Amino acid sequence: MITASWLLLGGYVFFLAGSLLLFLNFVYSIRRSAEVPEDFLPEVAILFPLRGGDPQLEQSLRGICSQEYPNMRVFLLLDSASDPAMDTIRQIQAEMPNAPIEVEVMEPVFDTCSLKCNSLIQKFRKLDPRYEIVATLDGDVIPHPQWVQEMVKPFYNTSVDFVTGYRWFVPTGSLGSLVRYTWNAAAWVHVHLNGIVWGGSFAIRRTAWERCRVGDYWQRSISDDISSTESARRNHCKPVLVASNLMACREECSLWFAFRWCSRQMLMIRHATPTIWRRLCAMAGVLMLLHLASFFLIGGGIYTGNPELLNVSLAGLLLFWSGSFLFLPALEWLARSCIRKHQSPITWKWQIGFQLFFFIPLTILCFCVGMLYAMRTRIVSWRGIQYQINPKQEVKRLNYAPYEAVKQSSKSVW
Repeated sequence: MITASWLLLGGYVFFLAGSLLLFLNFVYSIRRSAEVPEDFLPEVAILFPLRGGDPQLEQSLRGICSQEYPNMRVFLLLDSASDPAMDTIRQIQAEMPNAPIEVEVMEPVFDTCSLKCNSLIQKFRKLDPRYEIVATLDGDVIPHPQWVQEMVKPFYNTSVDFVTGYRWFVPTGSLGSLVRYTWNAAAWVHVHLNGIVWGGSFAIRRTAWERCRVGDYWQRSISDDISSTESARRNHCKPVLVASNLMACREECSLWFAFRWCSRQMLMIRHATPTIWRRLCAMAGVLMLLHLASFFLIGGGIYTGNPELLNVSLAGLLLFWSGSFLFLPALEWLARSCIRKHQSPITWKWQIGFQLFFFIPLTILCFCVGMLYAMRTRIVSWRGIQYQINPKQEVKRLNYAPYEAVKQSSKSVW
């Protein structure tokens, strides 16, 4: 058992060394940038699917209507004319009559995908050909004035077809926000290196949407971003991460909400992109194996009174948690350097930083249990709509009702 404890320590060191290499590769890749001529101003259509009034919807609409980019049009897509979001939209239209926005109601034509994918497909197919770039935005994202401009810049390189931003959660001190922050920070590296796009801040070249048949992927999916990722992967397109469009999210959440949110991200990957899902399963398996072995050997050391076995096993576990914790300040510094370019600086109490060490094991547990949860989930719910995912990963929408009719039962997403 002594030999096993030393092998376990070596396994932790190997895992941390691999994580460090991935992190350095990540930092190098997002720090590269190219100069773009000021007159590069292609026509941009922004598709903004809505269902219900997100808490930050008013700020989000004000942000997208205050863009400094000249050649753009915003299309607000709802699945019902009675949607509560219409109240906020009318308010913004009254205050900003010259805002480049249009409101359209999209019928739930397809029952093999989410309502969001349904709206995006229909609008994409009837867009005016003059729009060279099409971007998507979520209602809980507050875009800064240069958001569109930053999303467009990478397309100056004609080999770029997919562009994405990312969400950065700001911890508030609650259990849920700390777990979600830790999980999301670690995921940032893997999301970029695996070429995963985020539908909350996403753009695609119009010709690539047609060539890569992205609409066909959306039509069979519950997630627009992960299905876009699979389309890009199968067509050998590497999405470009726009670091300046790392969007700060300052929402509070409970521990249960954080767990469901993390599980939902993995469920979407399981459903839409098997290759990345297998990588996640391998990583979760290694983490579970290392931790179970650690606890077994620590217990063995205590039971047998063997100090070397106990100390080496405990040292390996603490080394891994400490090493993982030390990545967080580096990621936080990197995120703050991206966010402060166009958004309000991130500030939070320094005491939270020390608390994060104790949330490393809780986040790992959340990740591993969330993977198991994602493996067995077959019916999911989003704002009053239920979707069934069968063993072949095919989606079936089980019901439909305007959001107003179900808003009492859909207080939170999922």
